[in-house]
Amino acid sequence: MVTWVLAQSSSPNGIHLLRLAQFEHEFSFRKFPERLHITWTYRSGANFAPSDADLQEMEEFENRLCERIESASTAQLIASFTEPSYREYIFHARDTKPFLKILNSLPNFGYKLPIEVSGEFDAEGMFYHSYAGTLIATS
Repeated sequence: MVTWVLAQSSSPNGIHLLRLAQFEHEFSFRKFPERLHITWTYRSGANFAPSDADLQEMEEFENRLCERIESASTAQLIASFTEPSYREYIFHARDTKPFLKILNSLPNFGYKLPIEVSGEFDAEGMFYHSYAGTLIATS
C-alpha cells in the first residue's frame, strides 16, 4: 500500500507541489530499475497553476495510466511535481518497453497529450531517496 507525503513551497513564479510515495513495505528499486519521467506541459492559470480543466485532464491521465501499470506490475508511480507550467510524474519500471506500450495504448483522449517521456537507469532509487530522506523522515 502507498500513502502520499505532500510538500508545498511558493516563489514569485508560483506554487510548487511535491507528492511523494511513502511505502508500507520497502519498495524494491532493484526490481524496478528504470526511472521514467513523464512531463505534462499545461497552460498556466492563476498564480501560474494549472486550470481546473488541466487538473481534471491530468488526473484522468494519471488514473488511467496507474491503473494499467500497477495491475500489470509493470511500474509504480513514486512522485509527482507540479510546477508553474508543467507536472512531472516519476515512475519506476521493471523495463521501459512494457511501460511505453501501456502508455501508448491508453484510451484516446481525443487529442495529442502534451507529454514528453524521458528515462534513466536508477536501480538504487537515488532520485527518490534524495527527497524521501528529508520529507518522510520528518512527516
